[in-house]
Amino acid sequence: MKIEFSQYSKEQKGILVIGFLCMFITMGALINCNGIFIKPISITLKCSHFKISIIYFLYIIGQIFLQIFLEKILKRIVIKKVMEYSCLLISLNLLIIILSKELMILYFCAFFIGIGVGGMTTVPISILIKNNFLKNYGVVLGIVLSGSGIGGMIFGPIFINLIPIVGWKKCYLLLLLIHLLILYPLIKKKISTYNLKEDNVERKARKSQSYLRERKFWLFGIASMITYSSISTVHQTLASYLNDLNYSISKISLIFSLGMFSLAIGKVVLGKIYDMFSVKKSTIFSALNAVIAIISIIFIKVNRIEYIYIVTLGLGYSFGSIAYPFVTEKLFKEKEFVKINSIYNAIGNLSLGLGMILASMIYDKFHNYGVIYRAFVVLSLVSILIYIKIIPKDKILKKEV
Repeated sequence: MKIEFSQYSKEQKGILVIGFLCMFITMGALINCNGIFIKPISITLKCSHFKISIIYFLYIIGQIFLQIFLEKILKRIVIKKVMEYSCLLISLNLLIIILSKELMILYFCAFFIGIGVGGMTTVPISILIKNNFLKNYGVVLGIVLSGSGIGGMIFGPIFINLIPIVGWKKCYLLLLLIHLLILYPLIKKKISTYNLKEDNVERKARKSQSYLRERKFWLFGIASMITYSSISTVHQTLASYLNDLNYSISKISLIFSLGMFSLAIGKVVLGKIYDMFSVKKSTIFSALNAVIAIISIIFIKVNRIEYIYIVTLGLGYSFGSIAYPFVTEKLFKEKEFVKINSIYNAIGNLSLGLGMILASMIYDKFHNYGVIYRAFVVLSLVSILIYIKIIPKDKILKKEV
């Protein structure tokens, strides 16, 4: 299935460009490169790495907070304005961080930056694409969301080289200026006020909130949390795990960087797979790739098995970005799509933090990430059984709309 970009209107092309840039800069540079700033900030504020790492957790909490209330917000404010205000909120709090010398103020700002990130990245972009691209929805979504992986790849080396020269605050200033002078004007000019179908957000919420009483809602939430937290935690702890195995810094960096590249490509490929095959088969395929990636890391000493990890990581890690909107629509059709999809994305974000906390606790006790990796394999296989049970069957090949 070939995508002809010439068939799209200016508004549709504007959504593609803005969506990609938001993922590229806000998620890719600001969030994915957060770990690079931990050491320099800890030196400036003279506190432990652990205390600075809480900033990332607060980014996540802020995103979850926004996603919980997103449907109610969209009933009162059009999505274009939500993205504009979120961009300004990020810019303001980056400025406060640059001027601040107190850790508690950084915590405060990190929470509000998280709210801003939630208001201009994955969920709003998914909604815009869903309502403006009936054909090739999956691959278009994958292309746009791949911006986060590409942003991490490009900005990571830039920050690593710039911070020793100009300091971490100047790098934050760069991000502030990009948001304020580039992203904000583009969002304001290129996204139409009426890009979100009113019936998706103006429909009155069911007083009974019946989906909360449906077993499939909770089962998929739990299973997806296991799948996403497992593969994401393995990738985030990979450098420490390989360091314990006495891998060289250059080899660790190569595997990690290729993993980020795989993630960027994986989102596009997985989106294409969802366009071509059933939601059930596509979801199981992604989850299986996550399991294979984890197993390959457990047996990393086997010759060249790291390449299996690199290939399967992208397809497995992309689960958190691509699977949620498709499974939400499959399980619950159009009813309360915004609310349920936002909840699942909040669960996905929460799982990132919980996975790291659990892995750290296990590591402190056993001094080996391999223990939690093996547990992740077992739990992830159980999650796949849940997907097989609750996701309805569909046609093998989808018809284009």
